[in-house]
Amino acid sequence: MRRRVLDGASYDEAFTRNLRWEPTEYLRLHLLGHNEVDHVEITECEADGFIATVVARLGECS
Repeated sequence: MRRRVLDGASYDEAFTRNLRWEPTEYLRLHLLGHNEVDHVEITECEADGFIATVVARLGECS
């Protein structure tokens, strides 16, 4: 998941099984107390590496 800020407005997105970023309410719900799952924050570079690995592996399965 990620939060992007554009022109002062924030947008929460999740990298989905469709291999693209799509809107999500998850981060907002987490802040409101629906936080039964622990999370670890990673850097943008780490996220980019993870996404590249997933996309490459799924491409091997085709």
